[in-house]
This record gives sequence, structure tokens and C-alpha cells, in this order.
Amino acid sequence: MTFRYCVLFGTVAAALISESAISQVPTSVEFRVGVHTASTKRNVSVSDGVVDRTSSSLKGIEADITALGGGPGIGGRILDGTFGGAKMSLKEGRVFVGADYFRIEGAFGQRSLYGTDSLFLFTRGGARSTIRIGGSGVAVMLSGSKYFKGDFQNKKSATTTTAGSTSISTDPDGWEGETGLSYSTPKVPVFVQIGYRSEYFKLGTRAEHSSGLVLQTGLWLGGR
Repeated sequence: MTFRYCVLFGTVAAALISESAISQVPTSVEFRVGVHTASTKRNVSVSDGVVDRTSSSLKGIEADITALGGGPGIGGRILDGTFGGAKMSLKEGRVFVGADYFRIEGAFGQRSLYGTDSLFLFTRGGARSTIRIGGSGVAVMLSGSKYFKGDFQNKKSATTTTAGSTSISTDPDGWEGETGLSYSTPKVPVFVQIGYRSEYFKLGTRAEHSSGLVLQTGLWLGGR
């Protein structure tokens, strides 16, 4: 499903949800799904030397479901974009536990890396905090995490780079941080969010540093 179809689906679904339908949703569950776009700048380095600087838009979809007010939950996200003709993609699933104001989360996924034709596995661990401002519908989000090893079967993975065949360690390193300010409407469970995301992902001698403004909208049951 393309990004514009995701946006269309979210808009139509929000319009069809009435206040009476919302009242039938179990109050013990919090569900959030949103589509977003990020105006992203990316620097790529090889052996600590910058080899590429590109700007583009990353688009994707993200969803979470958990117990209202805190508890165990699951979620995931899909991102993709094109930087200078090279496609970037990321897919991950995640689990988390804790209250809204502080929860621990872990993720497992795969992503592309500049100059290669392979997808690399990773795990990610960190924390997220969402502070709701009374019953105003406004919420502030802050998250941080670190990348860890994702391929537990092979120490090294053969791949093809722009310079030819090589071998890259499958033990990633790096971090990810994100902030966000969101607003949920009082009648229909629609939210909008603006934030900033930055990440550093390294495998062997190759590293990517991406950052940019993130805009997101979608459905948030239990968001107020």
C-alpha cells in the first residue's frame, strides 16, 4: 500500500467513526496508528570520511496497541524513501512495557545501508516517555534507544557494495532519538503530531546519520 493510499484510508476511517461508535471501544485498550512523512537530511561516511550528503523525504506507517494507562504492548513501523537514486527502507516490530510516562521498549527489524544491495538485521533497546497535559489532548513525547546485534547466526555477512564484493560485520552500532508534540481531537480519535528525529546507524566502516522534521497524523483511541 502506497503512502497516499495510507493517508486516504486514515482520513476516511476517521470520518466514519462516530461518537457513539467510540463509546463502544473498550476503554482498557489504547490503539494508535499513523502515517507520517519526514523531511530528512542524511550524511554517509566510510572509514569516518563523509562520502555522500543528501536530502529527501521518508514516508511510512507506525502502529502501537497497549493497555490503557500502561502495561505490555506491541507495535511496529515501516519507513521508505529514496536518497539520490538509492532506496532506503526500514521495517521493525517492537514490544514494550511500562506506564505512558516511562516505558521500556525493544525492537527487532531490518534496514538497508548506503552502498550495498543487502538488508541488515538489528535489535534496538531504549525508553519512551509520553506526558499528557491534563485533558487538553496535548501530549509531549521523548524517546531514545541504542542499536544492537540482530543477526545471531552469522558473524559476518557477504554483500555487494559499489566498490565490489566485501564482508561487513553484522554487529550494528548507533542510536536513535525522537521528540514529538501531538494534539488529539475531543470528538473523533484523530491526532496530529510534529516532532524531530535523529539517528546514527553504523555497520563495519559504513555509517549513516539522518535527522529531520517529522509530521504524523492518524487514529489514536485512548489518546485523551
